[in-house]
Amino acid sequence: MVLPARFRFYIVLLGVCGLALLVLHRSLSGSEKTALDYQKYKISGRRNKNGRLKPADNINDLLPLTQPVEHLEKQKERESQIRAEMHQKINRNTRFRLNLDGNLVVPDEKKTVNDMNSDLLNSNSKWLFENSVLKVNLPHRIIHLDLKGAPPLMTYYSRLFSLLKDLGATGILMEYEDMFPYWQPITSLAAYNAYSSSDILKILQLAKYNNLEVIPLVQTFGHMEFVLKLDEYKNLREVPEYPQVICPSNNHSLAIIKLMIDQVLTLHREAKWIHIGSDEVYNIGECSLCKSRLVKNYWDTNTLFLSHVKTVAAYVKNKHVQPIMWDDMFRVIPEEQIRSSEIAKFVEIMVWQYSENIEDKLTPEIWEKYGVLFSPVWAASSFKGATGPSQYITDVFYHLQNHHSWLKAIKKYENKVNFRGIVMTGWQRFDHFAVLCELLPVGIPSIAINLLYVQHGKIDSEVMKKVQDILLCDNNLGLKQNFTVDEVICGFPGAKIYKGAQRLVKVKHELQKLRKNSHLVGWMADYNLVKSFSSPAHIEIGTRKLKELAVNTTLLNTFMQNVMPDVYDSYTISEWLQTFMEPIKQELEKVQRNAVRLLKFDTWPRRPLGYQINEHVP
Repeated sequence: MVLPARFRFYIVLLGVCGLALLVLHRSLSGSEKTALDYQKYKISGRRNKNGRLKPADNINDLLPLTQPVEHLEKQKERESQIRAEMHQKINRNTRFRLNLDGNLVVPDEKKTVNDMNSDLLNSNSKWLFENSVLKVNLPHRIIHLDLKGAPPLMTYYSRLFSLLKDLGATGILMEYEDMFPYWQPITSLAAYNAYSSSDILKILQLAKYNNLEVIPLVQTFGHMEFVLKLDEYKNLREVPEYPQVICPSNNHSLAIIKLMIDQVLTLHREAKWIHIGSDEVYNIGECSLCKSRLVKNYWDTNTLFLSHVKTVAAYVKNKHVQPIMWDDMFRVIPEEQIRSSEIAKFVEIMVWQYSENIEDKLTPEIWEKYGVLFSPVWAASSFKGATGPSQYITDVFYHLQNHHSWLKAIKKYENKVNFRGIVMTGWQRFDHFAVLCELLPVGIPSIAINLLYVQHGKIDSEVMKKVQDILLCDNNLGLKQNFTVDEVICGFPGAKIYKGAQRLVKVKHELQKLRKNSHLVGWMADYNLVKSFSSPAHIEIGTRKLKELAVNTTLLNTFMQNVMPDVYDSYTISEWLQTFMEPIKQELEKVQRNAVRLLKFDTWPRRPLGYQINEHVP
């Protein structure tokens, strides 16, 4: 039976109207929901083919409570799309390059792999890395752990060392500083929260289990603040006001250095190398003892430096352990003077440079000199802790440029210099007195990417996929992150601290926008506050985002308090929160107080402000 045309028209019309009403109903009901309703999206894990737990999908646990659910659902859909892209098959024969933004780019399709927006590249973009592979022979790939003032918990080392082994590290350069358990007669050198002797032995056992060579580092000339800051040792300073450099002419200096070396080697019985520091000795030949010694022996300060490090190195060498030292002081000492000192018979040098282009500082003349005088030679790059004394998030792309520059230099001079290996430094503080910079877990993505880059000599889809698999990261892990927009979700040891650092970037970005808000700049200046004279409308508009920012700051502070105990003790947690979170909280509270005070007024005086009735105004 065939219905007349007009009946068919009415049936279709009723269907369309019903569908429109259904869509409208869902839209209206959805708009009333908030992020509190979003709890149905629980953090879920899934395992990969190796049985490892992959990272959770939900990244919205710190979003403001007032966030509409529509926005969260769109973000959820966006994340799902990104994850789906990660599982798509990639042509392994396609070679990738890096553009100036640090993204991996397929030359044929000109599309980024790690850019979540999949933006097309500008046709004028230049390539930072060429297609050529920088393959070099570096049998030793050492990760530097700087412990001063921020010692990881013992429970963290087993997970960390296992990860470093999976990433291809061969050893650890352990800079204990005041975290080593020095005993009598130098007990006071150890911090109150230093490791115990049994802790050190446990660390060494875990390292050995993971086939990681441990090289202890003991400062013996410069950067001896943790010793020279103390009242009982201040008389050993080269300059009385500065506790950085120990006096090489004071007999007690050598005595305490030998004690430190002896105690460290007592616990590191299997050590093949010990690093004796000796970098950045900025003050030398300045105290009365040194001046007298220079005059008596007809020495210059270079000879004084060489004499001290040779004495220390010879002491170590006699214990059948090979000393290593930083190279920077040798850069300015003439070749003949180094040769005549015979220091090269005792030490292996570690050449350090952490810039994006190391040849700006390490000139061909320096390499020529080192190639003639020293063999073997260590390279020292940086995976974190070199871009600012209060840096809290690691710039992976900066450190990749540093490693790229190092591989170019090693390739260039490998026929003249015998490179033993590379040490990837990760400074926790710029010196003993400085605040914390990036925490160790925050630098782990940089460790992973740069370790694999050093081994493969290239960055391509296969290398990045391996990094993501080992770190259990989603497809957002790239080489240059915009953490104000993107977020990387990972499952490596300490990844929640890394997550918190990313959130801090967002909070600080919003704080910077608040500071530059024209309504506050123009209507909540110091003058407005002093005179209690401002526009309520502009104050209200300028502080519209204040509550949201304060909520996010509080949530982040609580989040870090909850996740940091997995890696650090209470002292490190307290210092980090006071350094990075407390100033933000105080600034927001100050803005809120000022706004409340200005909004109390509903009448204002005639100009000029501060005019007294008995004054005459022309």
